[in-house]
Amino acid sequence: MTAAFYLAERRYTTQAYGHLRTVHDLLEKAELFFQQPAWADVWASGDKKKILEELSPGAIRRKLGRPKFDPVYGFFTELETHGTWEALRKRVTQTGKKEDRVQVAMRIGGTPWDSEVEMAVVGCIFTIFSTLFLVAKVYDARLHRPEAAAILRARFEQACEFLHEHFLEPRKKEGIDTSALTETLRNLTLELEAMESMVKASN
Repeated sequence: MTAAFYLAERRYTTQAYGHLRTVHDLLEKAELFFQQPAWADVWASGDKKKILEELSPGAIRRKLGRPKFDPVYGFFTELETHGTWEALRKRVTQTGKKEDRVQVAMRIGGTPWDSEVEMAVVGCIFTIFSTLFLVAKVYDARLHRPEAAAILRARFEQACEFLHEHFLEPRKKEGIDTSALTETLRNLTLELEAMESMVKASN
């Protein structure tokens, strides 16, 4: 996470997405190992074929009872260092036309567009909250539940306010589809509400 934010601040968004994708990989593994510890033994077994088959991102999601495709993970994958068309588009601009040939310029360093940097920072914020929620879930028995829930609620509301003001609303005004991010926020809200309900029930 530290590396991702460091790179995003310096406009190296492609590399930042790669680190964020890795964090989500690890979070899904951690959740699976918490729920079904036997898969941790497979992960540590050295059986590379079985690890690839049983512990790929899609396979882990199926074991967790989720759809194979995750839109946030897919977004990071599409824009990181895999050499996809979408990732390349973020670095190339048309500079003119000469003798019926399109001339382009490719950015070698960080991205020149502020909107891409903002998107990478938003990715960092989402990933931080995904991490905090998982830590609260996995270490539930070792944390003071009301305090953990109160801290998560306060930080989540601050983050939502920031994201709505500086990211979602400006893009809505520009006619940009923000449904994927809105849905992710909604899912995080539901997770937090579920955690708060458990805290109330245990008191």
